[in-house]
Amino acid sequence: MEDRQKQIAAWVEQGFYQLVKDAEVENFEKIIQAAIDDKQKDGTTEMFCDRLMLNLAYYERNAAVWYTTFKMVLIGQLDFSTAVIETELLTGQMQARQEVEEQREVLIPIFHEEYEKKALTPEIIMYDYAYMSIAHALRVDFLTVCTMQEQRELLREGDATETLRVIDGYVQYYADQFARQLTLTI
Repeated sequence: MEDRQKQIAAWVEQGFYQLVKDAEVENFEKIIQAAIDDKQKDGTTEMFCDRLMLNLAYYERNAAVWYTTFKMVLIGQLDFSTAVIETELLTGQMQARQEVEEQREVLIPIFHEEYEKKALTPEIIMYDYAYMSIAHALRVDFLTVCTMQEQRELLREGDATETLRVIDGYVQYYADQFARQLTLTI
């Protein structure tokens, strides 16, 4: 089992390398900056921060959907196909969006407490948003790319929790690397 887990880790590492090797920071920066500019329109600094924080809550829920979906795939409860994965992720994203919207009135006062307690500035929140946005894209893209690989079944031969830990480690690493290179403005 340990040898198989090492093979899986190597496969995941190679998969992420292929996924990000031609990625250009400028593309992330352009997309994220456009989203930031859009959230900044017609509002105060606090409203801008609230909009970003709502997106962070959405991305957190999406990460949970991704984790659950991928775990179900790895343990054989879901078919390892593009159609199934896309349907599950899209359904999860719609539910996450609805949950955040329904909890908006409860979340915003909590955000305001966090701004004070953690001394969160718009810049800190903006870069957290950028990181989470990139991490979300990497999770979805990696899972989607996996469905197209002939050797994808290898992922099911290891410990699902450990495989997900390895994958999420690469998501965090690359999201951090890309986010650190961004030059965003408010």
